[in-house]
Amino acid sequence: MQKKRQSRKFLYICLAIFSVAIFLLAAPALAQVDVFGGQKTTLGNALGLGEQDPRVTIAKIIRVILGFLGIMAVSLVLYGGFLWMTSEGNEAKIEDAKKVLKNAAIGLAIILASFGIVTFIINALLGASGSGNLSGKAPGSGTGGLTALGNGIIESHYPGRNATEIARNTKIAITFKEAVRPSDLISDTNGSGVFGDCTDPTDLATCDRINSANVWIFIPPADGTNLADRIIDVRASVATGSKTYVFKPLAPLGSASQKIWHSVGLTKNIQKLNGKPAFGGISGGLGYWWSFEVSTFIDDTSPKVESVVPLAGSTEPRNVVIQINFNEAIDPISASGAVLDGFTNIAVNNITAGEIATGTFYISNEYRTVEFITDDACGTNSCGETIYCLPANSLLEPKAKALTALAATDGVVDMADNSLDGDADGNSELSPIDDYLWQFNTNDQILLGAPTIVSISPDRFGSADLNASISATFDRRLMSASLNTTNLALYAVPPSTVESFSTAMDVLGTTAFIKHAELFDENATYGPQFKSGIKDNYQNCYKPCGGLSCSPSTATPSCCNEADISEPSWNTASCP
Repeated sequence: MQKKRQSRKFLYICLAIFSVAIFLLAAPALAQVDVFGGQKTTLGNALGLGEQDPRVTIAKIIRVILGFLGIMAVSLVLYGGFLWMTSEGNEAKIEDAKKVLKNAAIGLAIILASFGIVTFIINALLGASGSGNLSGKAPGSGTGGLTALGNGIIESHYPGRNATEIARNTKIAITFKEAVRPSDLISDTNGSGVFGDCTDPTDLATCDRINSANVWIFIPPADGTNLADRIIDVRASVATGSKTYVFKPLAPLGSASQKIWHSVGLTKNIQKLNGKPAFGGISGGLGYWWSFEVSTFIDDTSPKVESVVPLAGSTEPRNVVIQINFNEAIDPISASGAVLDGFTNIAVNNITAGEIATGTFYISNEYRTVEFITDDACGTNSCGETIYCLPANSLLEPKAKALTALAATDGVVDMADNSLDGDADGNSELSPIDDYLWQFNTNDQILLGAPTIVSISPDRFGSADLNASISATFDRRLMSASLNTTNLALYAVPPSTVESFSTAMDVLGTTAFIKHAELFDENATYGPQFKSGIKDNYQNCYKPCGGLSCSPSTATPSCCNEADISEPSWNTASCP
């Protein structure tokens, strides 16, 4: 009788374990994976369903069921062991225990095989339909490291992933980390032999168009495989270096009466200049795609300068980085380039010497910040990287130019081709009235010393909302171009369904953000990293990497979870 009560007690414990297991297994299924970039289907809206692809939902349900069956099999093994241990040498009971163990082992083998087969079939179906891995994340992130956009090849794009309230006359910009073949994204439709040029800039019909075989602009949930689904009348331009591409639809997107989601897709046929695939390691579907909501309005408002560094009238060390922050995204081709390559839309006039300073203008911070670095090497920072300096003891005058005429290309414009409003009076008066300029002085000093983190969000080892913003605030203004997806990283345990991340900077220039368009997974642990490649506005790298309660030295130049370590840990899970 006592043994029967023990058996019943054991079975009750197993049932309790099953109940808890079901709850724990089902909880992660509540996290949303936004396959179509934020758009709900009509049916989903009517039923109040989530935004997750139904195939992903089915896959999760099947895996929960298989997980439940796996727990049952393990529990039967435990039960068989329990029978054997309590048999007291009774041969009949030992034989029963052996049968339970044998059947449990067979069942467990079948469950594991079923799990593998189901996973293979689901992945194959998603890939065959062109929808597997649509957002461009490489499979098998064993270390839990999230990739940057497009499995790491894309540094930034506009509009952003899941962006809303985008003007109908917007351009689409994509910046790659490495140079890619212009012919893979642009068709030489004007027959000039040059990709991305215009025979007559005032006539869009004479400009090169997108290569519609590799660049898809369409309205989801159409899969874009039919030419009728795609918008192909799109002007295409490429910046020097073949990293940044800008696409301008010849007609406004969307509708004047309703908001419509649009998607941009890049196929896996796009190659780097070295001939290697740009989207290597991605299986099924496109190499990368994202969606954004086109609103009902036409943007006719000119961009303005929000802030500048150095401040007007100030005196700065020679290694200061000139920085112009705009109130909206700027066409990168209109606002970046090298002086020696003929770029003149922004210039730095050395009034003391009566000449134009040579160097390069870089655009970053989601196309809102332009920075100028000279060609004059003058030292090294603590990472051994070259520091470049402005002319010493000089009066300098940076100038961002407005267009000289509405159809010109000689000034800074926004993503809707509105010319710079330099005097911020709300009127487009063109150059020189709407040029933005200011003056500051340099001395003969070079400012060295690493920046330090003074605050972080969310708190270390704390709980965070699924849409929590990740940030680190430094003790000084940062160099925007250094806040990229090479110097900022994000890890997850277990590997996350969040597809990718991007970076940004706040209006004060002291806070670096790691941005994620999808919600975080529930019950997952995330570890952001801010690496030594981050630089302050004087080109000093974040090394020694100090912050909060961690004060590293030359011997221990890095922090990991606020502890000094001699080498930076790649995975925050292994931090001491």
